[in-house]
Amino acid sequence: MSCAPSISIKTVRRNIRQILAQLTSKEPITAVAWADEFFKLSPESSYTSGDWETDPFQIAILNAMGCDDVHEIYLYKGARIGYTKMLLAAMFYLIEHKRRNVGFWREDDKAIEKFVATELDHALRDCKKLHPIFPSVGKKGPGNTVNLKTFIGATLRCQGGQSAGNYRGDSVDVAIGDEINAFVTNLQGKSGKEGSPWPLMFKRTNGSAWPKKILGTTPTKTGESHIERLSKKANHHLRFHLPCPHCGEEQHLEWTSREASYGFKWDNRDPDTARYRCRSCGDDFTHSDYLELARQGIWKDPDTGVWTRNGLDYFDHRNQPIRARRICFYVPGYLSTRDPWRNMVQRWYDDKDDPLTRQAFFNTDLGVDYTPATGEKLDHSLLIDRRERWMAQVPAGGLYLTSFTDVQTSSRLETTTVAWGEEEEYWVLDHVIHPGDPSQQEVWNNLEKYLRQPWMHESGVELRISRMGVDTGGHNWDEVIDFASRFPPHQVIPCKGSSVYGDPIANYHKTTKGKNIGTWLCHIGTDSGKETMFSRYKQPRQGTGPQPRYMHLPIADWCNEKWAKQATNAIKVLVDNGRKLQFVFKMRSSTEGDEALDCLVGNLAMIRLSKQMFALDLKTLAQSMQQLIKGKAQRTNKPRRSRAGRVTGGV
Repeated sequence: MSCAPSISIKTVRRNIRQILAQLTSKEPITAVAWADEFFKLSPESSYTSGDWETDPFQIAILNAMGCDDVHEIYLYKGARIGYTKMLLAAMFYLIEHKRRNVGFWREDDKAIEKFVATELDHALRDCKKLHPIFPSVGKKGPGNTVNLKTFIGATLRCQGGQSAGNYRGDSVDVAIGDEINAFVTNLQGKSGKEGSPWPLMFKRTNGSAWPKKILGTTPTKTGESHIERLSKKANHHLRFHLPCPHCGEEQHLEWTSREASYGFKWDNRDPDTARYRCRSCGDDFTHSDYLELARQGIWKDPDTGVWTRNGLDYFDHRNQPIRARRICFYVPGYLSTRDPWRNMVQRWYDDKDDPLTRQAFFNTDLGVDYTPATGEKLDHSLLIDRRERWMAQVPAGGLYLTSFTDVQTSSRLETTTVAWGEEEEYWVLDHVIHPGDPSQQEVWNNLEKYLRQPWMHESGVELRISRMGVDTGGHNWDEVIDFASRFPPHQVIPCKGSSVYGDPIANYHKTTKGKNIGTWLCHIGTDSGKETMFSRYKQPRQGTGPQPRYMHLPIADWCNEKWAKQATNAIKVLVDNGRKLQFVFKMRSSTEGDEALDCLVGNLAMIRLSKQMFALDLKTLAQSMQQLIKGKAQRTNKPRRSRAGRVTGGV
């Protein structure tokens, strides 16, 4: 007969005290402060072992991972930025300090086994802070397996992401997906395919008082990248900005073309001369300067102005505090403090001529999706070089004003205004961003105020926007329809893109299904519109007189290199859709955005619609304008609303 080993009362009391001590409330501490004090680098998986020290650009990312106010985090990441160590530090912080149940997924079971063996188990061994709440440390057993680590007050579950069954049965507070671009698109279940892994993963956090999702990956190819689609859910897209040491201008570092006036530069293919040229003052600074400047850096959304320094406190462009629930960090490899820029330049020359290694450079060094250069693409300098100085808001040839507003879900509206002349010669007058959530009325009120403003023609006549397109994409159909009702019928045109190559640029009709049946809607053939726009971009200026279908651009703050990149951010490629080969337009760079191009195509649709559906005749309008100008010259009374506005349905 066996006897259970005796345990002294003293031992029992000590164990109870240890357990109760772990269950008591703790003094609040940030994830960065916790990691800097307790997290250790393991020699088996790190270049150096010992204490962890958070780099300046990592502070906001790591704090956001541990912040309860931030519910969703998406990361576009390059290589050598310490992402795996940040994930481990964040998981340990959430488990030890906040007692959160964590679910961690990699692309398949083999990847999980490798991660646990080479990263997780070593980190658990070396992080002594976890040992009092991890009784199985260093011992295999039910509480310490590949798929389950049991702590006092929390669990860590590690699963492969290829099977639907690995997303069931576990309730977690934090769901983490690592290297998500390697995940399958359609999960395999017992009885068949079960769709995307992300809804099943996120469902594990339903019911948690502190739900959090963290998804990160190295990018792959444009159009094939999970993070490219998922990151669009974010309300704020943050890039690391640092001040120029010469002029103080805040900017995020960019890999630009050789012809660009700013960006990474070097001399005569010599990597040792690598430096960064400020886009404001044109002076250079080196990687050594960057190491010091990074301490003053902030994470900022270039479009909305939302920013944070520490990942805990967020502010809008007016420096007013806001709450940031869904954020995306863009973390290129060249932010690394341990990989000098000269190495990146050397890799560029090593990799640029082979399509496969070139993709690896874009993915790991630049942290962006790669678009193979298999089709026609345009240099944005074509647009920069055609800018002109105008005498008035609307040059003499401009007769009819249109606008198009692109709706960016939960973050902003972007509007481009265009003046059209005879034979579709056109002048791009303005591009403006209206920050704000499209589900709220304030941003629509700002848009209405903008669209109702007068525009001064070179002749002294006031013109107004006659046809206004608004994108209904995303989840803002009701808001767009409500906004259109503020104007006369057919003044504001609800629009939806159609990416079928060959579709007409403008197809205006009533909807025939859905809850808004009978609503007028304009389907815009986006690929056809981009084809037309790109052909006009390439048209050279001929003389100083009128030129049919030529696009004029002003010398203006908004008409800068960023706008020109967006306006040319598409590439025409030949793809196999399963039935036949056809041309389609894809974004060349997912990090640049293509809102400017979408707005130009939308304006093209508005002028076509006005001519097709509302009998607009630009030649007749030009004659009316000339008569109006002559009559005005003979009168001395104050300017009044133009006849052009009246005959074309101006506001």
